[in-house]
Amino acid sequence: MDMSMMDQDPPAHLLGTPAFFPALVVYIRSLSNSSSLPLDQVIVKSILLCLIAGDKHLILRTPEEDIGLVVKLVAWHSFTEPAPTRHKAGSKELPRALILSGIEKSSAPVQHALSNVLSERSIALDEDAGGVWNLPAGFITIYVCSVNNSRRPAIEKSLLDKFSLSHNVFVSQSIRHAFHSLQFLSVQSFSQSSSFSYSTPGSPSIPYQIPLPQTQTPPYYSKPLPPVQPIRHLNTTNPPPVFTQEVFPESFIELLQRHCRKTYLAPELGLYLSDLFSAARHHPLVDGMLLTARARKDAEDLARAARVIGSDLTGMELLRPVDSEGDDTSDYYDAQSTQYMKTIDESSTTNLLRKDSTYGSFTRMSSMGQEADMEGEIVVLDVTEVDVARTMPRVVTHRMSVRDGPEEEVLASAVIGATFGRSLGGEDADGRGVAESFRKGYDGLTIKDVLVDILNKV
Repeated sequence: MDMSMMDQDPPAHLLGTPAFFPALVVYIRSLSNSSSLPLDQVIVKSILLCLIAGDKHLILRTPEEDIGLVVKLVAWHSFTEPAPTRHKAGSKELPRALILSGIEKSSAPVQHALSNVLSERSIALDEDAGGVWNLPAGFITIYVCSVNNSRRPAIEKSLLDKFSLSHNVFVSQSIRHAFHSLQFLSVQSFSQSSSFSYSTPGSPSIPYQIPLPQTQTPPYYSKPLPPVQPIRHLNTTNPPPVFTQEVFPESFIELLQRHCRKTYLAPELGLYLSDLFSAARHHPLVDGMLLTARARKDAEDLARAARVIGSDLTGMELLRPVDSEGDDTSDYYDAQSTQYMKTIDESSTTNLLRKDSTYGSFTRMSSMGQEADMEGEIVVLDVTEVDVARTMPRVVTHRMSVRDGPEEEVLASAVIGATFGRSLGGEDADGRGVAESFRKGYDGLTIKDVLVDILNKV
């Protein structure tokens, strides 16, 4: 195979190591024609985790003024001329990603409809409109909303539960500068005629997005682009980001998913994850009623995906106790090779990868997506406690809310009732009112504070 082509392949040989994701970022930048690519690593890693775990949807939370910017960082909008080729009007192909914001401003029926689409994985229209279309494989929904350190996103709970992962995004100044230096088409370049709108097209054909100003809500799917007007004040030093090839080929995503399915989660780690969920669900200071069995399954799947991407070495050296019979060298491989390796101190350290004979022959996907049978046993990545502890907060944060006060706690009626508690006018030893004393400890409390406390105690 041509070495120049090999240099443009994803770094699949680094899967499961701390060097994988930094190498992946370098690989993405190498495919772009732009010297300053606005690449936010938090966004990339969050999306990649959801794609690897499969059938997971993502919430990105950012300051209100940055919602439009984050939407554009998730799906870059570049100037295209001539207008992109549209599919035929009868095409029933749907896009593989849906990027939204402002859902909290929509009506309850709209939110329920979106929840049903994500649950049923299909879009059912009226008979006059044309029937039912199934969502494509690997479909992902990304919801961008404002960050709130103590409250859930203000959308229907049934819809909120469909999102598996959330992450806070704070765009750095370097990424802002890189983004604004690129040749993105200004909205003023379009002719705002009466036939042009930001509404959703009536047919299920693949839509195209129209860039909006950063201060407005994110772009909605629109009708065909109007004739392009000359671009004013266009920066010619940095061209818009154009990739020479597909960044994440389907074969590469399938390779990551195959590794994810074959990761090993020890029963002890499964119990640890369940204990974390139980502690969060029953914590007196937060409402954790949305920490359901679905959320627990999402956390396990995403912890496996996090192990494939690679973790810091901290905590990875203490994985499982060494077999008492001393045959650990036949059960574990070295993290960097397929050769057996004896650890220096077998009483305290085991290797990071485990051999599992149940999978038979070792099959590896080459960098170009071709399968090749290799000798030896398949190497299985072990999920670590670090993977679980780092993934769990990202799964539960958007499902939790800090209670307004002690009167909302489960056992509050024992202290604050209809005829007592609230009306007490006495003072405690510090001279505060009883109601104020009850409320102490809630002011300024964030979900992060609660989760840090849980992780320290469980």
